[in-house]
Amino acid sequence: MAVDLARDPEALAAATAAFLDAAPPAGPGGEAEAMLRRAVTPLLADLFALDAKLRENADLSIAAFFGAALVEKMAGMLFLARFCLRFIAVSSGQSLDLTEMRRLLTLAIQALYQVQAVEGLMFLYDDAAGGRAGRHAEFWDGACLHLLSMLALLAEGRLRVLTFLHERPHARRHVEQMMALPDAQRAPAARELGQDYLDARRGQRPMEPLTTPPYLTMLMQFDPAPPDDAAAAFVALLAARERIRVAAESGDAAMLARWIAEGSAPAAQAALRAGKAHLAPGHYVDALARVIRHPHAPPLRLACAVQELGRLNHAANPNGGDPNLIPLLREMAMTDVPDRAGAARLAARAVAAVDAFNESLYLIENAVMVEVGEEAILHLRDTRRLALAEHAVKARPFLQMAYEDAFAHVQRAKSLMESVWSAQSEELAMLYLARLKELKAYPELQQLCQKRTKISDLAQKTLAELKLSMSAYREE
Repeated sequence: MAVDLARDPEALAAATAAFLDAAPPAGPGGEAEAMLRRAVTPLLADLFALDAKLRENADLSIAAFFGAALVEKMAGMLFLARFCLRFIAVSSGQSLDLTEMRRLLTLAIQALYQVQAVEGLMFLYDDAAGGRAGRHAEFWDGACLHLLSMLALLAEGRLRVLTFLHERPHARRHVEQMMALPDAQRAPAARELGQDYLDARRGQRPMEPLTTPPYLTMLMQFDPAPPDDAAAAFVALLAARERIRVAAESGDAAMLARWIAEGSAPAAQAALRAGKAHLAPGHYVDALARVIRHPHAPPLRLACAVQELGRLNHAANPNGGDPNLIPLLREMAMTDVPDRAGAARLAARAVAAVDAFNESLYLIENAVMVEVGEEAILHLRDTRRLALAEHAVKARPFLQMAYEDAFAHVQRAKSLMESVWSAQSEELAMLYLARLKELKAYPELQQLCQKRTKISDLAQKTLAELKLSMSAYREE
């Protein structure tokens, strides 16, 4: 039977531990990875800066922004755009990584358009056209149409665009498709381009030979091969990590929280590591709080936030918890969303881990989910404070069975403790101690350890074994 990770706290805790401890994914390795890092990472910083400037001033001159480095940056943008296209084509679902790559692709194409990089747009068209015969043909066809529509809007280089069309029958078919679109911008531009091509075919308009500008020469010398899926995924992760780094260094808890909740698994792991390592404690807590309040955070990401809050809470005060963190754990535990049940139960366990029995009593009295109230009952059971819950359970009869089971558990433990004291032999005492160990009866074992007798020595050994087994369980 398949485990429902969203509702099973044991499975969710194990998956969370694996997620938090996972090593960063390996890249292509060797010179290929080194080349991608050298090519992409510096360019990302430039594009992020350009993006910010364009948001302030949409009419910013991109040529002036890059200055003497324009040719190099144009080659870099073409290089990056190919990886963006590949990643977008093969990605399914939604993630912040995909949003980021779409944003970078839009920015790169916008920059190429503004600097009139006709040959660059033609190069990307040919790259996209090469994908039309394979997987995701519809995506690549759409990319071709978009790039041709931009070429149709550019007045500069029109005579070379006509030669481009003349040499590519499929590009002419794309122009015909655009001419038929119910699009007030693309259709008229396509019709004008189509008419210009017909005029050129009749000899009424000249064509110019295609050229290879310096930025294309630079790109082809650098890496002429189109990217594969794995390389595109690695570049997307580089982009995500760069955004995460900037967010962490600027103390942007909201952005880090988005990457934790909405990013791919490697990006979310990178965001958690960055938050833990670089954010001020208050900002990191703010990021985790935003994750548990995120309306669409997956159960595993919620559990990661809860486990981190629990870890910080225990480190701050193992005897009662931190007054700034306990309310966040309570908030998670009080959810009424079924898919958050597992994370809510882990939050109740984090409260129990610092022996915040008043909080557990609050959950028994108020938790929406029965399972969360049952977790709180287990805490009061294990600390032998069940009497505190008696009145609350009477008001919430759906917890009565859990309360009765907990009461019976305590009675069994007390009975076994008495049996240990009255045991007629060491072997019989060991049998009862083993049963106490199975019940995880810490209070009774601790009481048995208090007197200096042979029984106490055996109880100390059993208690040590229990603590060791529980420690190993937590590490797993």
